[in-house]
Amino acid sequence: MKAGELIFHHVRLVFENVSQTPTDWPFIFFLPVMVGIFIASREKFQARLAPFAKPIVLVGSVLMLLASFRIAISYLSMNFIINSYATLFATTSWLFCLGQPVYSGIHAQEPYSLPYGPYGYMLVGWFQQALGPSVFSSKLAPFLATFGSWIFLYLALRSRVAWLSALALTALASALLLPFDPIQFWPRPDPFLLFSISGGLWASTRRGVWGPILLGVFIGFAINLKVYAFAFFFLAIAGAWRNHKSLGLWALAGLAAAVTALLPFAWPNISMEDYLRILKMDAASRFMDGFAIQYVEWWVVLSM
Repeated sequence: MKAGELIFHHVRLVFENVSQTPTDWPFIFFLPVMVGIFIASREKFQARLAPFAKPIVLVGSVLMLLASFRIAISYLSMNFIINSYATLFATTSWLFCLGQPVYSGIHAQEPYSLPYGPYGYMLVGWFQQALGPSVFSSKLAPFLATFGSWIFLYLALRSRVAWLSALALTALASALLLPFDPIQFWPRPDPFLLFSISGGLWASTRRGVWGPILLGVFIGFAINLKVYAFAFFFLAIAGAWRNHKSLGLWALAGLAAAVTALLPFAWPNISMEDYLRILKMDAASRFMDGFAIQYVEWWVVLSM
């Protein structure tokens, strides 16, 4: 095979793979950004495209959001759950509604616990209880949390920039998360974690006294989902500190975070002792493994 044919073969292969599974190729979603940077660095392109800049940004943002929406709807409409952990998560959520222990004891005959906080189980379980236990009801709460996170992110950005810029940045954020598809829609803590972080960013832009308190609620909610989630809120806390520097107000925010994080353990079938034991066992088995890389990726993407 000649060099030219070999290059063409590989280019065509990449194009086919990207076309079939675009979310497995995260660099694709950076191409519009790179094209924009290239155009912005060339004065002759700026002059020619200036009249069309806003329509291009608007259409590109809407298409990007529609692509994300389409993937989310597709997963919601599937009559099955892809991941075994997500299936166990949905099952445990229904056990919560039945009054069964969310975290199995150390001497349980059939241990089924996952190292996630109780809020995720509770929210998914309440939707199952309201709509009946099914695949759809198990997916609905994470689905709504994902779209709620986009709304909060847009509102947070809108308080700082024009509506079109806020829309474009929200669309870019949704595209950056697509390589993690469908983890952001799974019945797992991740969609709720995304919701709480976006909500925290929105709360950090509030200038009233409720801003830090709401931020504390979102932080407590996230820490309850995954104990290391406080690391995702450094930017939100820094932004809120610029608007509110009252130590008393931040003490209330800390109290709100603590109460929110600990509240689910008041339920009789949610044991903090068993939960902490599971966290300890999970930390010992997963230290510096492949999941650690995933956590770093999530931190980078969510911080952006």
